[in-house]
Amino acid sequence: MNVNMDTSIYTPETKERFNQALNNTYKVINENVDSSTILETKQELLDSINNLKLLANFDYLGSLIKECKNLDESVYAPATFEKLKDKLQEAEMIYNDKNSSQEKIDSICEELIEAKDKLIFKSDKTDLIALVDKVNKLDRSLYIDVCVEKLDIYLNKAQEVINDENANEESVLEAYENLSDAKDLLVTKESYEHLQELITKALDIDESKYTEESIKLLTDKRKQAEEAYKESVPQNDKVQKAILELEGALNALEKKIDYSQLLAIISKAESIDQTKYTPSSLLRVNNEVLKAKALIDKADVTQEEIDEMVTTLSETVDHLVLKADKTKLEELISKIDALDMSKYENTDSLIKVLNQSKEVLMNEEATQSEVDQAYEMLNASYKQLKLKSDNIEITEIPTQSTNKTDKNEQIKTGDTTYLNMIGWSLLIMMSCLGIFFIRKRVY
Repeated sequence: MNVNMDTSIYTPETKERFNQALNNTYKVINENVDSSTILETKQELLDSINNLKLLANFDYLGSLIKECKNLDESVYAPATFEKLKDKLQEAEMIYNDKNSSQEKIDSICEELIEAKDKLIFKSDKTDLIALVDKVNKLDRSLYIDVCVEKLDIYLNKAQEVINDENANEESVLEAYENLSDAKDLLVTKESYEHLQELITKALDIDESKYTEESIKLLTDKRKQAEEAYKESVPQNDKVQKAILELEGALNALEKKIDYSQLLAIISKAESIDQTKYTPSSLLRVNNEVLKAKALIDKADVTQEEIDEMVTTLSETVDHLVLKADKTKLEELISKIDALDMSKYENTDSLIKVLNQSKEVLMNEEATQSEVDQAYEMLNASYKQLKLKSDNIEITEIPTQSTNKTDKNEQIKTGDTTYLNMIGWSLLIMMSCLGIFFIRKRVY
């Protein structure tokens, strides 16, 4: 299975081990050996295959070594160049060892670059002078006192080195590195106070409201933050890291799922008197109740989902539409349905409005304003009805009523029966009187 493997891409050491194991396998195959030897040989071959390491990329390291070798040692301070030479020697050893791992190569590249960047020109205090000038221009009021005090110690030492004509390159380098580190580690009052606020906030958290895992993370990051805060001379990198991680732990706090509000609104929705509301608005509520119950059974539900459902279901319940009161409209429709339309004129308009009103009456989704409007239109059409003249009968003469409202109502509906009947009565009475006098004269 492995005899034709391309071993050119692997390190010489692991490749050699593989070839040796493969050769041993051939020997076992061609010799009369026991089963334990066969198994040992097989395992040795498997181990050699599993331990094959790919060749690392030496190109960048080679170019870096070449660049460092081309530097003019005479122009640099011996102490700084010696450090570079040490790293260069280590880099060449790694470069010449083809069994070196990529991780090892990357690491020596970083170290070689760092040593190169820290080179200081011989008898040249330019960088140190520039750094001292930069530090002197800092606004010390922005930083906490202990950090400023430490900075001033290294600033004074750097100034002494600058003023010392006999200062060697090593002392210049040391002064520069110490002052640079002290400057970089300055902690601002703002960030220090912010870290304190975050620690206090973390301590005030009600742990009972959050999951055990998120509280554990918060506790660990808070303790690390307290260590960075309580150092005798706090360091900016540690303070910034503590701020970042503690803020992350606070933001990652995960609340325990609270179903109480959701269960309460579900109970409220299910206790609604469904006879009072329109079917469509009830349907919306019932659909949301089903969704809410499904959410309770959801395995990976979040508090945010629960809260959103509480809001949605509450709004749906609040927007339930009451059924309209159709009593007056129903009574008026019944009254008109009882009329003998053949006795009246201009009934077409009334019948049209009546049919429209019946549609509103049958519509369970009709609003109160729609019902009231239908009633007003139907009532107005009803009042415009007029009896046909051929439907007048003497027997239908109504008794006089003292109720002004009834008379007005008769006049408003165009009912002239009352006046017509009075005329007919007078005519009959005069006829009777005429007959009476004629018969009297005859007798």
